[in-house]
Amino acid sequence: KPRIIIVCSALKGSYHSMLRAEIILEAEASQHSGKLPTMKGSREVPTGRIMKCQGHFMMAAMLDSQLKTLESP
Repeated sequence: KPRIIIVCSALKGSYHSMLRAEIILEAEASQHSGKLPTMKGSREVPTGRIMKCQGHFMMAAMLDSQLKTLESP
């Protein structure tokens, strides 16, 4: 069974709610299922990963604004 991963920031709680509702509707209408992972942990983990990733648009300096916007679901 093929797997598809779709990635987006969905930083606001309202975005999580909309996505969760769509995942549930899709699961009911088909034989597919979905999960909506969330980011947890300290700032150091994503900073370290960003620093290791060369040539990517996301820079460590951009992380602060992302974390300020992040709402826990």
